[in-house]
Amino acid sequence: EYRVKVFDYISRNFMNDITLEGVAKKFNVTPFYVEKVTKRFYSHSFYKTIISLRIWHARTMMSNNDSCNLSEIAKLCGYIDYSGFYKAYTKFFKVSPKKDLEHYKKHKQFLSSFM
Repeated sequence: EYRVKVFDYISRNFMNDITLEGVAKKFNVTPFYVEKVTKRFYSHSFYKTIISLRIWHARTMMSNNDSCNLSEIAKLCGYIDYSGFYKAYTKFFKVSPKKDLEHYKKHKQFLSSFM
C-alpha cells in the first residue's frame, strides 16, 4: 500500500535532501496525498515532520557520541550548514544545541527536556 511505502520512505530518508514534491514524484502520487499520509502517521505537515525527525535524530547522536561535533551532526541530519541546524534546533527545543549538549554532558539529561 502506498501509505506505508511513503511513511517508510520518509522515515528512512529524512536526513537527505527530501521534498514533498520529490516524494510525490517517486511514488507517482500527488503532493496532497503525501501531505495527507504524513499528517496521518506523524500528526504534522510534511516539512514540520522532516524538521522534527532531523532534530530528534540530532539529539540521539549528541547523546551517543562523547566527542560531538555539532557541525558534523548537523550535516548528518540533513542540514546544509550549522546555521540552519542551529535555528531549527533552537526553535524546536527553545535552547541552543551547544547549551543543550553542555548540559547533557554534565547531567546526562538534556536541558531542553525541562523547558
